[in-house]
Amino acid sequence: MLDLRRILNNPRLLKALTGVPAQEFEILLLTFTRILIEIATSKPRQRAYGGGDKSILETPADKLFYILFYVKVYLTYDVAGAFFGAVRSAAFAWTKKFLPVLEKTLGRTVEMPKRQIHSVEEFMKAFPDIKDIFVEHAIVK
Repeated sequence: MLDLRRILNNPRLLKALTGVPAQEFEILLLTFTRILIEIATSKPRQRAYGGGDKSILETPADKLFYILFYVKVYLTYDVAGAFFGAVRSAAFAWTKKFLPVLEKTLGRTVEMPKRQIHSVEEFMKAFPDIKDIFVEHAIVK
């Protein structure tokens, strides 16, 4: 499980895991937090404050770190959950919730790569400018 406090307090580690320097992370965090607050206050609460389970991602910085880490590494939900000490469904919910917030924060859509391409036709459609493809094939006995 990742030690979020240690990572967020270590600029070198923060940049290595998110691709964002600490100064930029702090700038993004201001807007990200504002958007989280806007979303939280825009609809009526289902539970009283303090109700429900305590989230592993407690602070806006934790949430921003999660989604930046997810976008950089593009983990499966099982792996993301394992890294953050949660189950797959929690990682899915966090991604679904925080990716639009990150997109608003950045002012643009985040394009994620497709996980698998199943045919040559699908590959050519995804990469129309590709002229040559080299495939290395190893035979394992």
